[in-house]
Amino acid sequence: MIILDQAVLLAGYLLAHSALNLSYINEVKVLTPFSICLKNGQLQSKFHKGTNQAEAVALAKDELKLNQSKCDAWAFAREGTLEENGRLTNTLSVSSWSAGMQEPIVLVQRFEREPKFKLINDPIIGVDGAIAINSEQSKNILSLLYKGISQHEDGGLLWSSWH
Repeated sequence: MIILDQAVLLAGYLLAHSALNLSYINEVKVLTPFSICLKNGQLQSKFHKGTNQAEAVALAKDELKLNQSKCDAWAFAREGTLEENGRLTNTLSVSSWSAGMQEPIVLVQRFEREPKFKLINDPIIGVDGAIAINSEQSKNILSLLYKGISQHEDGGLLWSSWH
């Protein structure tokens, strides 16, 4: 398996899991930052807390970097916003890393909460600190991402219905 493959598959799984949680719009106000660590085929999950969302995200990123050697791969999900054309859009971001990668890959899925939960377009792909604009690279990453999404027992089944 190519180094990036494991990270993207894990990101897809966590993206589906997080979207499932966000789909319960009456129950989830803001997604609690959440990570999973894959070690020897076993997943370990953790909620990351802080006095506010920004602090929880910052603390989680520091912790993941510090403890990176304890995971074969990890993925980290959080909610945020993205400004596009002067308009704020809700986003679900997943950073994912696997052993051998210099930097995590970042996948940003736009979504709407109202009037019902809806995913908008394909995820934005960030590789090595830049948005992946090479269509062949994006196509391969999205294919792997959707394979990871399909592996989630509930979110994978609902993914297409959220578009």
